[in-house]
Amino acid sequence: MYPNVLGIGAQKAGTSWLHVNLKHHPGIWMPPIKELHHFDDPSSRRLITQVFADSRHNPKARLRRVQGREGLRLRSLRGELPLWWLRYFFVRRSDHWYGALFLPGPGQIAGEVTPDYATLDERVVARIHALMPQGRIIYLLRNPIHRAWSQAAMHFHRYHRQGLHAIRDEKIKAFLEKRGVSKHSDYVKNLKVWEKFYPPPQIFIGFYEQLAGDPRALLREIYQFLGVDSSDRFIPEAAHIKRHAGRYPPIPDHVARSLASRLYGRIEQAHERFANSYTAGWVESAKRILESPIVT
Repeated sequence: MYPNVLGIGAQKAGTSWLHVNLKHHPGIWMPPIKELHHFDDPSSRRLITQVFADSRHNPKARLRRVQGREGLRLRSLRGELPLWWLRYFFVRRSDHWYGALFLPGPGQIAGEVTPDYATLDERVVARIHALMPQGRIIYLLRNPIHRAWSQAAMHFHRYHRQGLHAIRDEKIKAFLEKRGVSKHSDYVKNLKVWEKFYPPPQIFIGFYEQLAGDPRALLREIYQFLGVDSSDRFIPEAAHIKRHAGRYPPIPDHVARSLASRLYGRIEQAHERFANSYTAGWVESAKRILESPIVT
């Protein structure tokens, strides 16, 4: 059983909110954790093997990764799906292993959300399509400048246990200029890869501004896209709550200018592609940043 639904990103654009609210619907089965990372991690080693092998080299960093990326939470192990956790950690990773992680009941569809899937290359997306040709893809987008800054905040909190206020400018700048960070904001290029295999009716594009302004309406659209009941009784009262929304300082002017300069072309591409009020706002915001006087 492979999932019917993949939430592929973008990172820091509402994917935790998406996972929680898909899991809420009785017609959708979701894994007990977000981000299985099957398709962006080529290793076939059992996850428990990875934990202990990598811990010998950097135990603190590995423990944080287990707590975060692998999603190991003691509260999850106490009651929910103990056999699922055994399979997750102790069975060798493969497409068969991945498919066995999905346990929908009668009449349910299954899904998972891993925001790193948005940046997969064509070869991997072709493999996904071979496994789930009828799959439905959900891609949530956010102003690339704000998205990158939020990603930096998450990174330094998770791996360095420090807020951005405590990190040197040079270190933040180096992180934001990494190719991996940049790829997460290249929405049009990422989407073109997925569109080589999945036609438009199988891809849902949502915007972070929708989540911020009317999350219930956005969730209703997603439910309708997935073909599950979208009536009011299935829209949770907590749909307005942002999940894992970190608190971090505003973007310093010089960082905002650097991001706007580097990402402006991609922002324009996104507006040409989607031509809506959200992407128009991204363009205007980037222009204001670039045209504002430099404070010395």
